Order: sequence, then C-alpha cells, then structure tokens
Amino acid sequence: MRDSGGIHCEWFEKGLHDIEVAQFLHDHDHHTDAIALHLHQALEKYLKGFLLKNGWALQKTDDLITLASRAEDFGLDLRDREDALDRINEYYVESRYPLGAPTEYSRQEIASIS
Repeated sequence: MRDSGGIHCEWFEKGLHDIEVAQFLHDHDHHTDAIALHLHQALEKYLKGFLLKNGWALQKTDDLITLASRAEDFGLDLRDREDALDRINEYYVESRYPLGAPTEYSRQEIASIS
C-alpha cells in the first residue's frame, strides 16, 4: 500500500530543514560535529520519506545502511554510496553522545559527503 496520505512529504520537509540547518552551520563556521549530526538526520528522513511513499511500514531505526537496503526493495540502489552512508552512521553516534574527547571533523571531510 502506497502512502496516499502524503506523510512522506512531511518527512521530506523535515529532512530539508536539517539540510538547511547544516548549511547554515557550515556557512557560519560552526562545529562540524553538529553539521554532521544534521546531515545524518536529513538523510535518515529522506530515506524514510522515500520508503513511506512506497508503502513501507515505519520502523524505528537510525541506521542508514538498513534504510538504504530497504530502499533497494523499491528500486533505489545506493550500494555505491555504502561507504559514505556507513561513515555518516558513525557521525550520528559520535556527534550525539560524549565519548571522551570532543568530536570534530574536518570541513573537507564534511564537504566530501554532503
């Protein structure tokens, strides 16, 4: 069953908000860990929006590899992006929780995955 209610559009809109926040933070030289977190959140929301549009039942997961694997069932092949998705998954955990030393990423690394 496809998403006839359009809830997927709300996920896309929220994803866009995260992209805009990440861009603002980047443009104003803010902390790269916060930028990385918003990039992860945007990708997660875009993937969930795509899946919901195609009839997927919403599941609680933050894992981009898992979501990309489900998206493959609906014709979106992200296998060539798996390394980037895996790295962005790491950003999510490293950026959200204090794991000892403060987490910062180079602006070059952030730019390469955005």
